[in-house]
Amino acid sequence: MQSGCGEHHTPEFATEPYELTSYAAFQLWRSRCRGASNRWLAEEGAQSVNPSFILWLAASMAIFLSAATASRYYVASNNILILLFSLGLYCVGNLMMVRLMREGGLGLAISASAIAQLLLVNLIAFAMFGERLTTAQIAGVALGVVSMALMLLPSSGKA
Repeated sequence: MQSGCGEHHTPEFATEPYELTSYAAFQLWRSRCRGASNRWLAEEGAQSVNPSFILWLAASMAIFLSAATASRYYVASNNILILLFSLGLYCVGNLMMVRLMREGGLGLAISASAIAQLLLVNLIAFAMFGERLTTAQIAGVALGVVSMALMLLPSSGKA
């Protein structure tokens, strides 16, 4: 049985690899992965965001913002070439996100990307297309910025 944490093992209390129930196998896998993760966190100490993560996030945001802007131009012009260009940019941005997920984890990568896009797309919508947010919407964007700042702070490594 494969644990999913890079080890192949048969639990000590099972005589055959398929003797465990699915739930018991899941619990064993989870405890082994959690133990490995906790050991890694203890060895690493406080975790902070890697500078290359920030650079890749900034580059992917530039790609996503370009794609969103091109999409908005497509809505105004109905030119299929602009739509295809926008879709190509979204594909490149998503490929860049794969690296961010590997480096920072799924939660941090997707959350940081979504909040950065929330802020920056609204700035572009205001500056280039004259769109306006209500006071409640502005407060929501501000809360998103605060949440991203909190996520990017170094953590103590404790779960």
